Amino acid sequence: MIAVTAVSVESAEALKALPAPAFPANPVWQGCASCHGAAGEGMEKTSGPRLAGQDSVYLRKQLEAFRSGTRPVPAGNANAQAMVAMAKALDAAGIDAALRAIAGFPVTEMPHRLLGDRQRGEDLYARGCAVCHGSRGEGMPGFHMARLNHQHSWYLAAQMLTYRQRRRGGEGSDPEAQTMAFYAGLLADERDVTDVIAFICRTKIFAEPEPAPSAGPLAKVEAMARTGSGEVAELQQYIADPGSGVPAEVALRAAMAIPTKPDPQPLLAGWRILPEPAQRAAAVLLAARASTALELLRACAEGLVPRHLLSAGLVRQLNAHQNPAIAARLALLAASGGDLPGPAADPAAEIARWRILVEVATLPGAMPPDSARGATVFRGRCAACHAGPGSDAVDRAGSAPAFASLEWADLPAVARRLLEPGATRAGRLVCVRAADGRVLVGERLPGPLSIATEAGVVPLPAVPETAVAVMDGSVMPAGLLTGLGGIDLAALSAFARGLPPRLDLTRGRALFSHHCGHCHAPDSRRIGPSLIEVRSLYPGDADGIAAWAAHPGRRRADYPIMPPMGLAVDDLRQIAAWILTPEPIALPKVGP
Repeated sequence: MIAVTAVSVESAEALKALPAPAFPANPVWQGCASCHGAAGEGMEKTSGPRLAGQDSVYLRKQLEAFRSGTRPVPAGNANAQAMVAMAKALDAAGIDAALRAIAGFPVTEMPHRLLGDRQRGEDLYARGCAVCHGSRGEGMPGFHMARLNHQHSWYLAAQMLTYRQRRRGGEGSDPEAQTMAFYAGLLADERDVTDVIAFICRTKIFAEPEPAPSAGPLAKVEAMARTGSGEVAELQQYIADPGSGVPAEVALRAAMAIPTKPDPQPLLAGWRILPEPAQRAAAVLLAARASTALELLRACAEGLVPRHLLSAGLVRQLNAHQNPAIAARLALLAASGGDLPGPAADPAAEIARWRILVEVATLPGAMPPDSARGATVFRGRCAACHAGPGSDAVDRAGSAPAFASLEWADLPAVARRLLEPGATRAGRLVCVRAADGRVLVGERLPGPLSIATEAGVVPLPAVPETAVAVMDGSVMPAGLLTGLGGIDLAALSAFARGLPPRLDLTRGRALFSHHCGHCHAPDSRRIGPSLIEVRSLYPGDADGIAAWAAHPGRRRADYPIMPPMGLAVDDLRQIAAWILTPEPIALPKVGP
């Protein structure tokens, strides 16, 4: 059960202080007021949400859902059952009268006592909620997407619980509710829910009043953090002086709030003496500008910045604030599937690895069209195992994947695969090069490190660790990678992107069902356009559909912006090819 009181508790005194409503008599609203309050302010004792300030299109949609049964309510919930009865008693004129009454109510600020981690909640909110509810919980008027930042926290918490338990948004619900249930299920636990609601309730309906003047330096810097009016030189003095009375992390937060995104280098002068929260804040600030994001990589390569601070969570936070090109480069820092690789035994090798990452990251955003060089590299390094032009290898199950199916256009993913040595998972085909030059192919056995080959079981400890490298769960001979740098990776990418895509319509359909079916229906509108409309926007253009999904944007003014999908380029092509198939589309049940 979600501890609602741990999220926020509205002041009962504030509710009592609301002015008595002075609105024209509205017989329809008199029935609603018994649960939602005389001025639509909401009532916790009846579980009635606040309606004042809510989008009328969304409210009409919900009333229709109660009437039609597409918004089911629990059998034991008397208040919800009463709502269904009230909705069914209203005709079209009655619904219009109720919405007119709500539109006339004032929207007042209400105090909250917030105990969640609002900064963490903002990060979680930006990943899933913002695409439908707006970056500040303001809703999406006209698209029946609810406004949230005016709502009581106890109601938000209760609704999140019903979505997570699939008591709302289950089979038979409207597509929007099913989408909401899907995203609510992505929150890991009660803490995630608490932090998201803490962020939503922190957003303000009206502008915050200016803080009262104060002679204290801490109050001054806190005001800078709220208004973004600080000066870097002054904040640097507070950071450098432990006796200033201003915690370094507060001064760094004020620096991050400056709209012009100041050069963060001066703020890092005292890096090693800062407490870790301040170091994290400085790392965020350092990566907040595209012009200095690569400096973060170089600082890691030179050992100037502690790499352990750049955890997977921080990388995600950075990605949320960068343009796609910089986010892709920063993703290089999240090698090993999300966390940074551990330090190498040889410090020189560690520095060399980071220099390779820098080399890849500093390539231009547009890959150099050196496909001829890429073809030469492919024939010399890859053609023995991977099917492709100039290769005798056969593309079949259990073999190395065909070159065209590899995600070479995603340089961070390529670098992560090629640069991370390690052991393979049990039951996978492996290929290792022994110290004597032999290439051993066999199945990775569980337990002690060994593989089963035609010649028998070979213990892997006899094979130097440097002779293997992981790629897609299998192992490639490390000798093939010697001297392979960023320029060769870019050339291979250009070569691979010029190959005809391998289309798998079955896979495309499955990917669409899992990733896209929540928002797109075959012939009717959900949150996004129907597939018929997508086809009309990109007639016969699978690459256009894939590019739209890879770089989401507002294709038409009457649709919300599609959220980033995080899918590989090849997967997006499979989806696009399936969307353009002429046969009738029968989508499976929406849901994970």
